[in-house]
Amino acid sequence: MLEKLAQDEIWIEFLDYKCARGLLGREEAKALTDFIQDRAYLPMARQIINGSYIFGIPERRELSKMGTDKKRVVYTFSFHENMILKLLAYLLYRYDNLLAPNCYAFRREIGVRQAFTGLARDPDISSLWCYKTDIRNYFNSIDTILLSDILRAEIMDDPPLLQLLLSLIGDNRALWKGQVIREARGVMAGTPTSPFLANLYLKEVDFHFAGEQVRYARYSDDIIFFDTYENLLRHQAVLNGFLDRYRLETNEKKEEMVPPGAAWSFLGFQYENGAIDIAPATVKKLMGRIRRAARSLRRWMLRKGAEPERALKAFNRKFNRKFYSREGRDLCWSSWFFPLLTTDASLRRIDAFMQQYQRYLVTGRHNKASLAKVPYSMLKACGYRPLVSAYYGKWPEGKSD
Repeated sequence: MLEKLAQDEIWIEFLDYKCARGLLGREEAKALTDFIQDRAYLPMARQIINGSYIFGIPERRELSKMGTDKKRVVYTFSFHENMILKLLAYLLYRYDNLLAPNCYAFRREIGVRQAFTGLARDPDISSLWCYKTDIRNYFNSIDTILLSDILRAEIMDDPPLLQLLLSLIGDNRALWKGQVIREARGVMAGTPTSPFLANLYLKEVDFHFAGEQVRYARYSDDIIFFDTYENLLRHQAVLNGFLDRYRLETNEKKEEMVPPGAAWSFLGFQYENGAIDIAPATVKKLMGRIRRAARSLRRWMLRKGAEPERALKAFNRKFNRKFYSREGRDLCWSSWFFPLLTTDASLRRIDAFMQQYQRYLVTGRHNKASLAKVPYSMLKACGYRPLVSAYYGKWPEGKSD
């Protein structure tokens, strides 16, 4: 596989794949295009192929988790190394057949929507108990000694590739605030190869429940089961046994037992009585982002003495890009959620919240006077696009402001 890192046609194929699926923002697409046109990958690729290249020490970064004071630790290699690893991650699809059909994260042909709809469309799902759990700090907690043994068993057909993967996970150094530190990095969340390695690490668990024909799905660190209450307790015990062996822990605060017929959420969606909506936790996080953006823009408006219309337009540009723009690393928000939703309940809540905080942005108040001072026509003139209208196709396609 490593020889492909130096092949021009493979890089062009990779670029075409990313662009055709809208997986690159404008800047990312330009950076990758320039990298390929300059053949900037060749020196490093040739060294990797002949076994002489040693990857640098990745930089450790802490990212704020939305709506909490907690930090998420991610790692990143240099620009050139990251580009090479992105292509390698693309090529690792060759080993997709090693993974179980109930493992849905970061795969080409299956993903979040297949995971959710496969469960929601089960005719018996509403009569079953649901058990949900989450693996604490999954990517960075993976035991690299155990993972190395798994890689040796699964990647026997390509010794150079195996050696490269082992070298990536075998070093425990990281750059943090200009200093070299040593810590357990696992598969290094944030690096291009980490999703494949994280999928592979728990393949035994996935295949066990697939073989038992259990209603089970795993998306990275999120796991969900459906069965009778008694069977769920057994599945929980089996899962915990596996996780103990793999030196992982569940996040007890995120464990949940849901009785038959009650609403359950998974991967940003909620199912209740046949209806699919946006999960309450997802709505709550989005509302937190809306609130923070409005407060920030109001402070800016007052500090600069800017016209309210200017601040409103900035607010709506920000959220129109989030909700409707087709550029970026992922599908836009509406393209992600709209196809699965069968109710507009959460969209109406979000729309009301958007309008409330646009009025707050202008007046600094949450009252009826704000409604009169900032009428709906003003919001619309400043670029506001309600989600409910977009959901029902009542807004011209392609307008983002």
